[in-house]
Amino acid sequence: MRHRKADQSKGAFVTDQQGFLSRLFISGSLAFILIGIVGSLYGVALPAFTRAYGLAEGQAGLILTTHALGAVAAVLAATLGAPGLGARTATALIAAGAAAIALMPGWTLTLAASSIVGAGFGLIATEVNRSFLAGFGPRGPGMV
Repeated sequence: MRHRKADQSKGAFVTDQQGFLSRLFISGSLAFILIGIVGSLYGVALPAFTRAYGLAEGQAGLILTTHALGAVAAVLAATLGAPGLGARTATALIAAGAAAIALMPGWTLTLAASSIVGAGFGLIATEVNRSFLAGFGPRGPGMV
């Protein structure tokens, strides 16, 4: 929790955070933009996966399922206190998984890579929400 310091000129307390101008809000917003972009790219890639891997109509949507399973697993791991799961790990997972998907190593490996991207997605969502709740104090739920 942020420390409060006295503002001598006004006789009031001010927080270290400046709401929408804080580094926490800006970095958190950028993180959510990143995961929003990642999620939206699957939609335009589904026809390409169908063609590249010779899938039946609708089978490419399985990549969304594996992505979601990775996200759920990561949120559970973070919630249960698994060590080393933070924003850096999340960003590395998204980058590694996205690179593997781009290489198109085969359908099974592409599905595995999407679960890695999903894990990064889940970790970012968990980390940013926790940071907002703690960093903005009583305003935390509203900022989330």
